[in-house]
Amino acid sequence: MNNRKLWAIAVAILLLGAGFALALPAIQAHGTKPAGKPGGRKDSPFAQLNLTAEQKQKMDQIRADFLAKTATLRADLEAKRTEFEALWFAKDLDENQILAKAAEIAKIQPQLSDYRLRQRIAMFKILTPEQRKLMLDSPHFKGGKGKYNHAARPAKAVD
Repeated sequence: MNNRKLWAIAVAILLLGAGFALALPAIQAHGTKPAGKPGGRKDSPFAQLNLTAEQKQKMDQIRADFLAKTATLRADLEAKRTEFEALWFAKDLDENQILAKAAEIAKIQPQLSDYRLRQRIAMFKILTPEQRKLMLDSPHFKGGKGKYNHAARPAKAVD
């Protein structure tokens, strides 16, 4: 190896290490639990709800049930997405294969969406009206700020 390659490798390693060192505080600030899990990240909507021990236990059970019921679907979706991505990197693009794989993915996504919606409904049923309001007012449910944009929902719940 010549000196030029050694310098390039050394610089790459140095930049990688520096990038990790800069990112470490942000990684540590978010905690280690998933964002949607009660007791997870500090900015999780669950963090502000002051859930009782019973509510936390029920939420954990709903989450565990969701993960168990959707494990096969999620694994299948991940596999199909990986296959889909590989099709784009093929030497010769096959339009029919890409469209077919996209259709397979599109068939799985609504099923997972339905499970997620049912999980959310079950979790909301556990919350008090005050906790529901806090959850709906959190940035995670406001347009443009979180994962879900519910800007079109009515301002007040319908009885």
